Amino acid sequence: MPMDQAELTTEQVLKRDIPWETYMTTKLITGTGLQLLRRYDKKAESYRAQLLDDDGPAYVHVFVSILRDIFKEETVEYVLSLIDEMLTANPKRARLFHDKSIANEDTYEPFLRLLWKGNWLIQEKSCKILSLIVSARPKVQDGVTTNGATSDSKKKSTAIDEVLKGLVEWLRAQVCI
Repeated sequence: MPMDQAELTTEQVLKRDIPWETYMTTKLITGTGLQLLRRYDKKAESYRAQLLDDDGPAYVHVFVSILRDIFKEETVEYVLSLIDEMLTANPKRARLFHDKSIANEDTYEPFLRLLWKGNWLIQEKSCKILSLIVSARPKVQDGVTTNGATSDSKKKSTAIDEVLKGLVEWLRAQVCI
């Protein structure tokens, strides 16, 4: 691992300019996603906090979609840093990942996959974010899974057991290194 990767900070990553328009023209993000990103990216924390209060699940949906569909390391680091910053400012925002409006999204999968991919910054942020999302999950009631989808849902969703197992395996691997 190159030394500069190990020492990258969230602030350094967030100074980057990500070509969101290019991702839209190549259909990796939607027009709505681009609008949300333009509204949110490079704005003051107080302004972003208001956007998240008003429409948090929409932003979570865009962030998770990017992590699922875009594999460019610089962009992945950037979006993970945006999420990390969002959750560091207010850990209760982890509940947004369980909102009913994104119940059909597998919000765990991109982070779980990234635990084993990429550099230390990507792995460390994925672990931190996953831990917060898992701890904010709603309790299971009346056949509804922790992801918010009903248990007879046709779409495959990452089970909480898989997430916890993945986190433990990743943490164990880090201790052994």
